[in-house]
Amino acid sequence: MKQLFNNNRETLLYFIIAGGAVFLLFYWTHLFFQSKIESMKNETETVQEKVIEAEQLLKLIRSGGSRESRLDSGLLTFVQNMGKSLNIENKIISVKPKSSSQFNEAVTLKIENLNLNEILNIIQQIDKYSNLIVTSLSLDKRYDNPGMANMAIDMGKQ
Repeated sequence: MKQLFNNNRETLLYFIIAGGAVFLLFYWTHLFFQSKIESMKNETETVQEKVIEAEQLLKLIRSGGSRESRLDSGLLTFVQNMGKSLNIENKIISVKPKSSSQFNEAVTLKIENLNLNEILNIIQQIDKYSNLIVTSLSLDKRYDNPGMANMAIDMGKQ
């Protein structure tokens, strides 16, 4: 009887060890797959955020690059506002209205002491509007400061 009891005890111990091993195997497998699922969820969220950001950038590029907007204010007002927004109003030497048969309004704009970045910003501001046409643009290098230039623009509004 004692031997049967020891046999049962031994068998029970084997079953407990086997059950514990199976439990640990399933538990670790579950943890492994759960961490993989969490990392995939995080990756998916990151990709979704990037897609949303790309869509917003695409909308911005399409709206900004299409030149669909038209200038509704006067040309002189546009030049003044552009000078203020680009912080070059003290560099604007003259804004002269001129008569033109092909435009509703036309001006000659002269600006001094501009660096390359300011020149590009001015051109971008003008390029935003489909009804602004530049008929003449000249850049003159300054001899007192080679990094600066003077700019003269003839433009009209249709």
